[in-house]
Amino acid sequence: WPVHDYVTTNVEPDGHVPTDPEPSWQVRNQFRARDPVVGPAHDLVAGISDRCITSCEPDAVVELAVQVDNPSELDAEEVWVSVYAVHGETEILLERAWVPGGLASGHRSKALVFQLTRADLGTNGILVRVDDEGDGTGLYAECDERNNTVRVTGWGC
Repeated sequence: WPVHDYVTTNVEPDGHVPTDPEPSWQVRNQFRARDPVVGPAHDLVAGISDRCITSCEPDAVVELAVQVDNPSELDAEEVWVSVYAVHGETEILLERAWVPGGLASGHRSKALVFQLTRADLGTNGILVRVDDEGDGTGLYAECDERNNTVRVTGWGC
């Protein structure tokens, strides 16, 4: 079985076992070891640093401050942040912005402030998604895509 100490030439990428495998120490100069992971990957993390609502009236101003963390080993040349209103299963794009100058490895962006109105807020809250160009697609294949999204609910009205 392909576990941490298996011979890498005894299992093909599709999972089948070859009938006459080559010795791994001759092919890959390793014995009972996994192949190394292919390079580092991006990992951009969404965060809400502040939110403010001026009143509960439909035209009340709502401000949402978003910061992006880059804990990965790679710089992100271009980072988009999109804000969606959520109504049931439907997401409606409200605004999008990019982090000026990209985001270096190990850094956090300055806050991007999105200004909305109370009427913009979705019946099921707001989604903030990093590495999203406003159409659900991003530029990077990340280690963990699950930390790209933050849902904001409970505005106190």
